[in-house]
Amino acid sequence: MDDVIRAMDGTLLASVRDDLRLFLQLNPNQKFTIYSDYCLDDKRKPNKVASFTIAPMIEKSMNILPSSMRSPPTT
Repeated sequence: MDDVIRAMDGTLLASVRDDLRLFLQLNPNQKFTIYSDYCLDDKRKPNKVASFTIAPMIEKSMNILPSSMRSPPTT
């Protein structure tokens, strides 16, 4: 089973890496926002899960965040 997991890890990681490179190449934006969501200690759920989304940063979208969560974009 360890061999299967290693093979899947290698395939999935390579696919994610290639997909991310293509996304960044095709997207004209230079700034991105990373959103994340976690479910790590919920005993009612069968798995621990973390998800991440990378989206182009749109300056207007920063207005939906409370001011305490806003940080100026880095250059």
